[in-house]
Amino acid sequence: MRPVIVVHGGAGRIPKKYVEERKKHISKAVYTGYSVLDRGGSALEAVVEAVAYMEDSGWFNAGRGSVPTSDGDVELDAAVMNCDGLFGAVGSVPNLANPVRLALEVLRRTPHRMLVGSKAKFFGLRLGFREMYADELIGVKRIWEYISSEEGEYAHLLDRLERARGIFGDTVGAVAVDAGGCLAAAVSTGGILFKLGGRVGDSSILGAGIMVNKVASAVATGVGEYIIDSMLCYNIVKYRRYYSLAASVRKAMNFMTRFRGKDSGGVIAVDRWGHIATMHNTEGMGVGYLYKGMDGPKVGFTEYVFI
Repeated sequence: MRPVIVVHGGAGRIPKKYVEERKKHISKAVYTGYSVLDRGGSALEAVVEAVAYMEDSGWFNAGRGSVPTSDGDVELDAAVMNCDGLFGAVGSVPNLANPVRLALEVLRRTPHRMLVGSKAKFFGLRLGFREMYADELIGVKRIWEYISSEEGEYAHLLDRLERARGIFGDTVGAVAVDAGGCLAAAVSTGGILFKLGGRVGDSSILGAGIMVNKVASAVATGVGEYIIDSMLCYNIVKYRRYYSLAASVRKAMNFMTRFRGKDSGGVIAVDRWGHIATMHNTEGMGVGYLYKGMDGPKVGFTEYVFI
């Protein structure tokens, strides 16, 4: 098996002034995850490390870069899964660093599949997780600066939630297969801009924003409610038993687009043979990937990838 990792930085409309910086951090996230695979680590370890890097970077709607709720708070969702069917998730966790690592602890330390809200945060604090404070949440600062600027293309986002979703509703995620042929996925998000407090999106929902079995692995990004309605990642993994990975992603994405329209999201996927597929129905989606034999990560924002 050839080790492969694929990372995304969210689907939607990315302000041009942020594109190059995001490309740089997607590339670093790919390197971070692939280095785990290259030294013989598991796919699960690789995707968690890649996503944790993106949470810490502050350049994505996850971890330090997360967008605010309608109350001005930050509430985080994350999940991890591997090919053995092990799954862990957290939802609506307030101001806690690296929720993807907390989801991994739910998987490893508890008999549960998901912990939510302040009790999930307390679980993390007991394990030594660090609380994030307001001055560390640079994503919130960037959002308020952007929507209040006179130069901002959308100066009235406060009154236009649908447009806000298209710009700042991104998520981060990673899928990988290791040298042993085991697959894994990880996903993390701050959710949709100005969401209601307590809202949990697709990222924490098994089959919607994340799905892994022994054949394929997929994670999604976009409008969580639409991805849940479409059970996007479950369909990809299900179809892979009968179709190629590329055809599986096309069928699942085309269904969601017919069902919920354009600008609803995107997906990345990998199968146990190292095939890669990515697709989105938004203006763009930041994607990077790396496998043995490549000179370095390939990163793009508008292309589909079928390898």
